[in-house]
Amino acid sequence: MLVPTEEAGCRQLLAGLEILEQEIAELQATLSTGEAELDERVTTYYGLDADDRTIIADFLKRF
Repeated sequence: MLVPTEEAGCRQLLAGLEILEQEIAELQATLSTGEAELDERVTTYYGLDADDRTIIADFLKRF
């Protein structure tokens, strides 16, 4: 990839970068929401209580 040397090209590159950063943030939010929904479904399905959830969360933090 060539790096622009003129101001207009630099501004265009930075604008594209900002758009990509926004898209990444949106995807991360979507992923977090999906993971939370999946976690809730799994814990409900298996009948896990708050203590079980804490144990699992602590385990996952370590690995």
